[in-house]
Amino acid sequence: MNKRIILALSLSLIISLNGYTQSAVTKSKIEIVDLKKEIPYQQFFETFVKEIEVIPLETTKLSLIDKYPRLEIFDNQFYVYNTLGIYKILRFDNNGKFLNSVGASGRGPQEFNDIVNIEVDKKSVSLLSARPSYSIYRFNHNGKFISKRLLDEKPLQVFSYKEGSLIYNGFNNAQGRLIFTDSLGKNARVLLKEKKFFQNMEGVKAITSSCKDFLSFNDCFTDTVYRISGLSASPSVVYNMKEYKTAKELLEQMKDQKSGFINAMNSLFSVVFYFYENHKYILSAHTVFNKGKSFLLCMIKDKIANRWEWIKYTDSQASNALLLSGLLTEKDEIFTIVQPKTLLNMSDEMMKLITDKESVKNLKEEDNYVILRMKLK
Repeated sequence: MNKRIILALSLSLIISLNGYTQSAVTKSKIEIVDLKKEIPYQQFFETFVKEIEVIPLETTKLSLIDKYPRLEIFDNQFYVYNTLGIYKILRFDNNGKFLNSVGASGRGPQEFNDIVNIEVDKKSVSLLSARPSYSIYRFNHNGKFISKRLLDEKPLQVFSYKEGSLIYNGFNNAQGRLIFTDSLGKNARVLLKEKKFFQNMEGVKAITSSCKDFLSFNDCFTDTVYRISGLSASPSVVYNMKEYKTAKELLEQMKDQKSGFINAMNSLFSVVFYFYENHKYILSAHTVFNKGKSFLLCMIKDKIANRWEWIKYTDSQASNALLLSGLLTEKDEIFTIVQPKTLLNMSDEMMKLITDKESVKNLKEEDNYVILRMKLK
């Protein structure tokens, strides 16, 4: 995959050396997903996707999106933000019309110098920032500042849950890598403790939810994804990556931090880049590192039909990767955000899935990003 994308989204590797156990586990069915031969790109989408709606985002000076955007959806509105470049949140309606921005970069009391991740609910837009200090900023949907809360820890993600917060830690944290705290950040309860030779990936949104019944924790460098229920976490999905073994196998062979990192970078291994699950589907992407080079594998599984397929994005295909940043919803839809050139380079066969082909013909490479809404079968 394109090295800039990997550096931006995947290669911030933090090594933590702690002990591992799992907290109270609830019994649940574990989905086993085997790696199998990738199918052609077109066949993959024709197998799972019914149609694709194209939603061009309004192109104005205030609404232009910087590189490597991420997407959240709430109440049929799109919230786009960057973890690199221009640090602010851009809000669009369901037709792509720009509404307003939320937050701004700077050194003021209401400003920040990066965005780790965001969360949107009925009352506010919250963002986690690591600079200048680890803090949670809250704004209303129109961008008005509400509050700022300084954090004692250095989490990689904070997710609102049950009148408190799920916190994903990644820096030799004695409390555990996944904990639950009350609304004040106190009374921590460990859901998953640290493991020996555990590596974390900065920039990965490890805690995800496609709907209220499917809240998951993606362990990134292992083969297991956990389902969160109540105040416990249990294995939900296990990947058998075969020749693209997970980083877990390498980490277990580590003798020390330095040699382990060098060994990893000179080996063939994979990490779970993102993961989503709803009542019918599993959607995941896996970055595979091969001695300094990398590519992306994407997988969709229909749990009811017990069918799953994989596709592979190579270096040359990275800029046209429709599933580079997919988001699965409870309505069996995948939303993703791409550059116009991705659609302008789309094959005639893929264009058959587009509901409004004129919207693609009217695009220009210099236009703002485009959101794709893929309805699954």
